[in-house]
Amino acid sequence: MKRNFSLLAILFLIPLYAFLLSACIPPLPEDGSLTFQTLEQKNDAAYSLQEQYTALEPALIVIENEETLARYEGWFGEKGRKALSKLNLTTRLALAVFQGWKTTGGYGVEIERITRAGDVVTVVARFAEPGLGGGANAITSPYQLVRVDKAGAWGAGITYELVVEGNVVAVFPTPEP
Repeated sequence: MKRNFSLLAILFLIPLYAFLLSACIPPLPEDGSLTFQTLEQKNDAAYSLQEQYTALEPALIVIENEETLARYEGWFGEKGRKALSKLNLTTRLALAVFQGWKTTGGYGVEIERITRAGDVVTVVARFAEPGLGGGANAITSPYQLVRVDKAGAWGAGITYELVVEGNVVAVFPTPEP
C-alpha cells in the first residue's frame, strides 16, 4: 500500500512540476522578438583566451545545455565564463557571434536583434571593419556573447541563423555535409 502511494505521489508531482516550470517561461511576443543582454563583447580576443574561435569565416554558437556549455566556455574571457557559470539554462540560453580571425584591429561585432518564428531563431548582427587607415597589425577574433530569455515553447529541432547585411552567413547547428 505504501509503495502504491509513493508511485501515485510521483505520478502526480511530475506533471505538476512540468506545469509550474512552464508557467515560469513567458509566451513569445507577437513580433517574435527575444530579449537579450550582452554578457561579454571583445574586439581583440585572439591572444587573451584559453581557447578560441580560429576560423576565418563568421560563426554562431548556442549554449543551451551543460554539454554545449562545457564545449564552448573556454572560448570566452573571464567575464563571459563567470556569467555563463551563473546562467539558468532552463529559462535562458546564451549565444555568441564570432566575426572570424582578422589580421588587424578595428573589427567588431554588434548583435542588433534576435527573433523567433516557429523553429527558426534569427540573429541579426552588424560587423564593423577598420577604415582606410586600417587598424593595428594584430591577430584579433571579435565576438559578442549574449544571454537570451526563452519565451514560448523550446525544445529540440530549433535552428539558429546568423544574418549580416541581409545574408545568412552561419547556421547552428551546423548542417551535416
